[in-house]
Amino acid sequence: MLPECWEGLLELAQRAFPIEGRPFLRLSEMSSSEEDEVLKVLRYLKEEGVIRRIGAVLEPRKLGFEPVLLAFSVGGDRLEEVGSRMAGYSQVTHCYQRDGSEYNLWVVAVERKGYLEGLIRELADLEGVRRALVLKCERPYKLATTFGREGVLGPTTVRTSKKVEGPPPLRLLRSLSDIPLVRRPFLEIAEGLGMSEGEVIARTEKLVNFGLVRRFGAVLDHAKVGFSENALVLWGTEEPNELGVTFAKLPWVSHCYLRKAYAIGPPSSGSFCGVYTMVHARSRRELKDRISRMREVAGAEPSVFYTLRCFKKGSFEPG
Repeated sequence: MLPECWEGLLELAQRAFPIEGRPFLRLSEMSSSEEDEVLKVLRYLKEEGVIRRIGAVLEPRKLGFEPVLLAFSVGGDRLEEVGSRMAGYSQVTHCYQRDGSEYNLWVVAVERKGYLEGLIRELADLEGVRRALVLKCERPYKLATTFGREGVLGPTTVRTSKKVEGPPPLRLLRSLSDIPLVRRPFLEIAEGLGMSEGEVIARTEKLVNFGLVRRFGAVLDHAKVGFSENALVLWGTEEPNELGVTFAKLPWVSHCYLRKAYAIGPPSSGSFCGVYTMVHARSRRELKDRISRMREVAGAEPSVFYTLRCFKKGSFEPG
């Protein structure tokens, strides 16, 4: 467990990171601390892997990319090889081994629109893959990747109807993906781009307001803040919207989507269509208890895919 004062700072760094000249000074004022102390703590937590990075969390669709969830059935003797190969793809941001069905390798991939089908086919054709599913998102209910003492802090997605004009500023977006932990990070970024500090700050605020940046702040390793157990839980239901809205309110659910499954190649056994929830806990016992409580609400047995191993956990960066 982290000290309570550190947990408070992490919550601020995730959900209320200031986009201004001295952001860590502002965080120190918000947390009744000192600027140098805030920087010291954040640097330490990053070195320890608690903080993966601090910066822009991008919205792929706004940048002309399409994210997709894929499930693969891989022979046990080939799982290590196939998992490592898939993790090596730059388009693959997450790759996990999960139990609960023949589909034991789960991947999140992001590719440019028009090229996604080719990527899916290439992954499905890797030697050792027996079957593949495309789990298309029909409706999102929740996406929340910020964590606090009690669990998921809540969605922070910026919703906007503003149209983005012109090509996205890729150099700036890449520079904002992991800002330097110094007193004036936006000044350091500006010097590297040949811009002024004020221009970088103004453009960053615009990117947030227009929704290209979904969230700006700290990205944590949830296992290192205590949530070491998780499972992807599928609920088959005739009332998906009602269940999705209900489960999205739970503090231990980070992702909640209605998905439809499409087989690539041989058809799958069983149904993989329904409401998908990502459930987090501090222990396997707590995880099972939370799923049990959700089962009482749903009035049905779910399919539970416990996460056993992480081959890759990254973030989307436009190529």
